[in-house]
Amino acid sequence: MLGHLDPYGDTVLNRLQVKSLLEELSEVRSNPEIVSEEFADTLVMLCHECLLRAHRFLRFVGE
Repeated sequence: MLGHLDPYGDTVLNRLQVKSLLEELSEVRSNPEIVSEEFADTLVMLCHECLLRAHRFLRFVGE
């Protein structure tokens, strides 16, 4: 899922995509070349917030 984030445009993830992102983060968070620990922690928190209620999306705003 991290590879699908557009650094120049907006990216919106739905509930199922957020769940996939959480799985991916658990695999890559130990590698600082892929994602920093601080960014991974923040992103995990946002993912959990997104999953608390139905019809929420996680939006990444590029540049």
